[in-house]
Amino acid sequence: MVKERVDKYPEHPKFLRTTTVNDKVWDQLSGRSRTFDFAFQKVQEVLFQGLSSLSILGDQIVRDIQTDKTANVCQVLDQVMDSITLSLWSMPIMDII
Repeated sequence: MVKERVDKYPEHPKFLRTTTVNDKVWDQLSGRSRTFDFAFQKVQEVLFQGLSSLSILGDQIVRDIQTDKTANVCQVLDQVMDSITLSLWSMPIMDII
């Protein structure tokens, strides 16, 4: 169920770049620091996808209002649920941190 929702929304849009750490600095970090960094990256990815869903929904609602179109309630609810699911899915990852 979550997999299908994750696949609907972009993980890294063109305007965002992944931050990289200098290899020499990374090599000096403890294993625990690397684990925390990796866990935070995963949380950020999932939360971004949840926010992406809300952003797409907001854009669609604005377009519907501008064109005097009635919003598709089922589509709106589906995207809201996608966003909630993706945002909550990051919670177990945060418990590891």
